[in-house]
Amino acid sequence: MRLALGQRRLQQLGGALWLSAWTAAVVCAVPQLGPASTLLSEFNSDAAIPVLMARDPWRGPFSLYYWGQDRFGAWPYLAMGAWTKLTGWSWTPERLSAVQAVFALAGALAFALLRSRRAAWIASTACIASMLLHPAVRAHLFSSSQPYAWQWPLLILAWAFIRCVLAPGSRAMALGAALSCSALAVWMSPLSALYLLLITGGELLRRMVLSGNRLRALRRARWGRALALIASAVLLELALRWIHHRSTLAESGVVYRTLIRGDRGHLVENARALFAVWVDGAWWPLAALALLAPLGWLLAARRRRSPAAALESWGLASTALATALVGFLLCVVLSHVRLNGYAERYLCTTHLLFDISGALTLHALALQAVPSRRWRWAATASLVAVFAGWIAARLPSAERNPRYDRMRALAQAVTARGSPRIVLGDYWSIYVLAAQASPGTLLPLSAEVERDTRTPFHRHAIPQAREVLVSHGQTQFLSTDGAPVQQFEQYGRRFHLEMARAWQVEEVTVSVYRVEP
Repeated sequence: MRLALGQRRLQQLGGALWLSAWTAAVVCAVPQLGPASTLLSEFNSDAAIPVLMARDPWRGPFSLYYWGQDRFGAWPYLAMGAWTKLTGWSWTPERLSAVQAVFALAGALAFALLRSRRAAWIASTACIASMLLHPAVRAHLFSSSQPYAWQWPLLILAWAFIRCVLAPGSRAMALGAALSCSALAVWMSPLSALYLLLITGGELLRRMVLSGNRLRALRRARWGRALALIASAVLLELALRWIHHRSTLAESGVVYRTLIRGDRGHLVENARALFAVWVDGAWWPLAALALLAPLGWLLAARRRRSPAAALESWGLASTALATALVGFLLCVVLSHVRLNGYAERYLCTTHLLFDISGALTLHALALQAVPSRRWRWAATASLVAVFAGWIAARLPSAERNPRYDRMRALAQAVTARGSPRIVLGDYWSIYVLAAQASPGTLLPLSAEVERDTRTPFHRHAIPQAREVLVSHGQTQFLSTDGAPVQQFEQYGRRFHLEMARAWQVEEVTVSVYRVEP
């Protein structure tokens, strides 16, 4: 009786610490993760375009993906646009960042749906710690220029529902939820399909390890349903991509397609460069522990008296490790990673999964070393407390990026007249200005020389405009001596200089040009 009472109190303590860590993370961290934060990658035009998408009305199939590209799906911004239409809510970079941060952190709670209470507590608190404290993860996961904050929670939710689908007697509701989460994750990033296949394989191995009759467990598992729902998610994404490509071709005469190609002649070079990037940003203690997960799972499975909770942690750790390694290998074999200078952002998910795998491995080792069931609960609660205390003690305090504030001041200055105005110029200045201005006051349109304009629909506003703003971000519409040109032609219209260098912030200068009738 006393043993049961003590175990129940330890369960309650572990659960309270887990929920407290998550609540504290949301309350304390979200205000630190805004677009002006120095903790994140700089708010640039890549990060500004999602803000403009959330504000903009439905543009047909062109709006199904990131404007002007198909680098990731647009379902979060379509949902935000629908909310704006229903409520009149206006999206700012700060509001979008707050919603994105809460959604990403809520993904940590999704581990609870795996129905492995102790492993879920560890995975969840380790996930929060990695998101908030690991610089290589935090800088990119919470940036609106990347899909990870929207993709990650859906992968965990799909993982939980796939586990339900694999179980005999699974309900249609679980199948529908798994399909919905998988479809949204794959729409956000097609690489999610490969991750889901690895997760399904890990779950099948888990069922075989936990079962006394492994062949019978494999036969009874509804693995056909799991593969069918992943295939359905892939087919749906391919259909959306095809519709999007046809729409972009009709809209601007260009198909905005992200080329995904192998890099056969550079595999060794890529592996070395990416390993150096990963090593520089890895949390070595957890990464080293993560590498022990498959061996630990194999040895624990052979022991008849291995605790079920330890086997669960070993299994989750091994699945997370396999997914991380495959994500790393994908970066090695794809050419666009090398062409973008082996940017750290490509390894964001790899770092996160390594950290979670290492924490689960540490938990499994602790459970294997403790003989008493009661003290195993104490070990779990202690590890949750360690991670929660780590988050509380090491949560950094953000400073404001002064460049963000200067660009905001410039955006407010050029829109002082209030009426919507076209801003023409280079990619890296016009979208930042438009996102930091009041909704609808600036219509960004890149110069014709930039073939992949993200807002081709704004060119239809030029014939009705009397004047336009021109952003000389780099060398756009400047003469050889650096002065704004007196006149130029764009989109079938001639523009005459009316006010040179009307506003200026650092390298961004804005002039006013009159549109010739």
